[in-house]
Amino acid sequence: MIIFLVLILTSRSFAINLGSLDTSFSNDGVSDGWLLDGVTGGSVSGQSVAVDRQGRILVAGVEVIFGQGQRVMVRRYLPDGTYDNTLNSAGLGSVLNKPYSNNIVKVGLELDEFNNFFLAYSYNSCEGVDTCIDTFVYHISESGAVLGGASISFDAGSVVSSQDDDFVDMVYFTVEKKLAVAIDVKVDNSPTYNKDFGVVLLNVFQGGGVVADTSFGNNSKSSCFFNQDSTGHNNTDEARAITANFDSNTVIVGGWSFEGNGAALTGKNMSFCEFNLFQQDGNPPGTVIEKWSTETLPNSPFIYDEEILYDVKYKTEYVDTGSGLVGVKTLFATGFTNGANSDDFALVKYVYDGMDWVLDTSFGPFGTGWAITGFSLLDSNSGFVDTEDVAKSLFVESEDGSILIGGYSEWYDLSDRRINGALLKFTKNGILDKNWGDNKSGKTMVVLDDITNIKTISDITVSGSAESIFTTGTYPSSNNGNDSLLISKHINDSIFAGSFD
Repeated sequence: MIIFLVLILTSRSFAINLGSLDTSFSNDGVSDGWLLDGVTGGSVSGQSVAVDRQGRILVAGVEVIFGQGQRVMVRRYLPDGTYDNTLNSAGLGSVLNKPYSNNIVKVGLELDEFNNFFLAYSYNSCEGVDTCIDTFVYHISESGAVLGGASISFDAGSVVSSQDDDFVDMVYFTVEKKLAVAIDVKVDNSPTYNKDFGVVLLNVFQGGGVVADTSFGNNSKSSCFFNQDSTGHNNTDEARAITANFDSNTVIVGGWSFEGNGAALTGKNMSFCEFNLFQQDGNPPGTVIEKWSTETLPNSPFIYDEEILYDVKYKTEYVDTGSGLVGVKTLFATGFTNGANSDDFALVKYVYDGMDWVLDTSFGPFGTGWAITGFSLLDSNSGFVDTEDVAKSLFVESEDGSILIGGYSEWYDLSDRRINGALLKFTKNGILDKNWGDNKSGKTMVVLDDITNIKTISDITVSGSAESIFTTGTYPSSNNGNDSLLISKHINDSIFAGSFD
């Protein structure tokens, strides 16, 4: 099979390539750079990954217990990939063993400064009602004890069916001891489908307790919307990620908004809302101080006109003006956009010009503020196939400003469906890093054992000391027909990456 041969030869022959699997990492005695973890009689999927100050890998996701429902899963692994049983699962029982629900939407992790962590998830909290979803946040100690927690519900709709408040993402302010949680807020279900971006601010006490910061917005809650559909029937603004400007004490929520443009009338735009945590320039805490989207871009020449966001990261860049370094506010977002034949990975950069967030026209291969790419593979008949590419997670490296993206690529080899994880690395200027990846392409497909087996990547992180990339996701049907949690570790030596651009 040609796809199989091309990619396997690439990954094996250039094992020293940056981005390749770190073969010292395993939990089964085989040094292969990745591990699977499953349960008997159920399926496990990874959604969020973090590496603490001891180099331990913390993963959260969902465990499906057949015949009973779903529950939240948290597991920790030592730096070599072996299971860390010092995380007390019994102490987490009150959190993880409930709920058994078929409506867990998303699970997320965020570390604090002491190797403790925040765990957040949303689920259907109304028995017998399919559309009553709230978000729950817990602060959990390094050993697994529950230090505190809070429930979150906007309940913005007038009826139960329009009161879903789905967890999206969270970010922790270490100095201020505040946790900002992004929520996907349903406002209306019929006749207009309407969702807004939401943010909740929580205070974190010294002992770990978590309570609402009632000085923020309306009793700790604030929201933002675009409502770009000209027909007024689909006012969906779907939040997907949150990032922090720690210098200015603001958070930016990113997502997408329905516009309905393009030939297919399904157009969507990447969209952003910035909230202040404290009073600034006369604006009380929780004010939407900036909001913008890609609506102003020219319509796509393709039938679909969609720019979908999955992750966003803020970074202060320092520019030498000749008389000293000046900090510049920048923002990176990733997801996918439509191409001629398929969806492609998309990376966009904004800068704050003192008045507005604008595209950085020095960024990207064509100076448009965008970088768009994908894979082109050979099928079994030696024909070229464009992959459908989705970027799920974004990491901006502090050393050289390079940008790492993790996601997955999907295609059909004739009639056979294929999905594999993918990693891409760009220089700070938005060019694929040709010192990195398969054949120094700036891209690597995470094939693992066999390209015919489906694998997806949901989240990525980079450990600061070892310059290693960790991913988590799902390997379907790998455990006697059941899904397994997937973790992979990749080499990411930033000494060489992005040095010459």
